[in-house]
Amino acid sequence: NWWYAIVLAIFGVLALWRSWISRDKGRKTWDRIKLKFPLYGGLHSKLVCARFSRTLGTMLQSGLTMLPALEVVSNVLENAHYREKMEDVRAGVRRGRELSVPLQETGLFPSLMIQMIDLGQKSGEIEDMMLRVSETYDEDVRLTIDALVGLMEPIIIIVMGVFVGLLVTAILLPILDMSKNI
Repeated sequence: NWWYAIVLAIFGVLALWRSWISRDKGRKTWDRIKLKFPLYGGLHSKLVCARFSRTLGTMLQSGLTMLPALEVVSNVLENAHYREKMEDVRAGVRRGRELSVPLQETGLFPSLMIQMIDLGQKSGEIEDMMLRVSETYDEDVRLTIDALVGLMEPIIIIVMGVFVGLLVTAILLPILDMSKNI
């Protein structure tokens, strides 16, 4: 009887949610929450690391210095939580610290990435190391997606089997009921 109220409530909740994430504070909170989702959070974090390292490596190879390159990288990242932490990283580099130290302090970047960046800084080949990091995380993302697709195939087969079973049951039960009455 109250179907229209349920539909209206669903649209109201969706409108409130979209309004909330359109604000800076809501977007930062939502992006922080997304990073904690079981499968999506790790995958999203790897994608951000790959994009960060690829963009920074390309900018540094182009001859840009570290601070302007970090500003460009900050604008490229879609996750507002990461963008907020990039401000702290830029401030740390501006104070003369090595890039790996403020990145580690954010707590968002994996230790493998930080160690590779630190190694690249010490060897003087940070640009090449950043591109290697991006290749590593791109491959990791590809393998993770392949694993997720591999896990989804049996689930899809089971769901389809249940639907086919329900369809066959829905067709055969009336036929069997009619045969009992004869």
